[in-house]
Amino acid sequence: MVTFDPEQTDYAALLEVFWSFHDATGPQRSIVRSVLVVHDDEQRQLAQASVDERRAAGAQTTVETAGRYWKAPEDQQHYLAKQRMADAAE
Repeated sequence: MVTFDPEQTDYAALLEVFWSFHDATGPQRSIVRSVLVVHDDEQRQLAQASVDERRAAGAQTTVETAGRYWKAPEDQQHYLAKQRMADAAE
């Protein structure tokens, strides 16, 4: 989870960081999927524009309004880092 502080950076810069490391072209499953969560109309417009720019390249990301947040179980925390360690061990 990322905590966004608009005093430190703007939302457009945060989106660029997101896209720089995130592959949104994979299959979308009910448990793991690519989602940009927004808190207001300005964020929604920026997020949707960034998704639309990448749609032709296969981005499957959706834009959704922030709601109640449930933390994943501990075994699912830092999933990508754990997956990379498992792959390196093979």
